Amino acid sequence: TQDINAARSDNDRKWGSIRMFTSESLEPATSRKTRISQESEYKDMKHGVFVWNEYMTRDVEGTKDFYQKTIGWEFEGMPMGEDATYWIAKVGAESVAGIMAMPKDDPKFEHVPDHWFAYLEVDDVHKRIAAAKQAGATLVKEPFEVPGIGTIAILAQPGGGVVGWMTSVSS
Repeated sequence: TQDINAARSDNDRKWGSIRMFTSESLEPATSRKTRISQESEYKDMKHGVFVWNEYMTRDVEGTKDFYQKTIGWEFEGMPMGEDATYWIAKVGAESVAGIMAMPKDDPKFEHVPDHWFAYLEVDDVHKRIAAAKQAGATLVKEPFEVPGIGTIAILAQPGGGVVGWMTSVSS
């Protein structure tokens, strides 16, 4: 397993909130995504379709309470390492989103507001990243493998919007 945090670019420091898979959380995240893939329709992923959303927040309990009261979501916690929990939001038995805490003591998160982060399925991450760069995108995180899940890259579009692109193993 490669160390995702080994070399951060200037853009990676700028977009430090994109921390789903770090060297400390890779194994729990892998287990988490494997479990999600077993519960969801990951086997039927199609190019160009958003496949997962995560909410990063400073107030996990308040966020869970809000979505439970307003949408009716239930939550299942999964250990993420570093005394952190990744919360899977569920509608019945279906996993619909994730909620995780932003690191409290990390200065790069100081001015990052709570936010949703989306993952888009693409047919070939490496090919699509090359096209995205030609169209003005910047890589925030180079493509990396998540065993049993697929290849993920994080990029910033020319206007600054950040999104995860992934090619699932079954795509």
